[in-house]
Amino acid sequence: MQFNIKFIAAAALVAASPGMAATLSFDAGGNCSGLILGSFDDVQPFQCTSLAADGTAASISYSNITNQLYVFPSSGSHTFCGNGIILDLYGGSGCGTAPAGTSIEAAFYF
Repeated sequence: MQFNIKFIAAAALVAASPGMAATLSFDAGGNCSGLILGSFDDVQPFQCTSLAADGTAASISYSNITNQLYVFPSSGSHTFCGNGIILDLYGGSGCGTAPAGTSIEAAFYF
């Protein structure tokens, strides 16, 4: 019984490890320039991160992405990570700019 409790506690600590956390920054200008509209330093995998009431961005910079980052456009329905992917960015660090005529409101990584 004691082994099971220690094992479960250790597994919970590994699962909650901040090493998997990513950083996202929503920027007003293209190519990750201009005013930073929102910055998120502890984004966990499988979590939708949104600017919500803070507006929309022209680009998004990211770091610590383990696999892929899906970026979603703004829309009147505010479904955030359900509006259709406008950018599919790969792991690591980088910058993505929204296609002409769209703006970024949310992102989801795994």
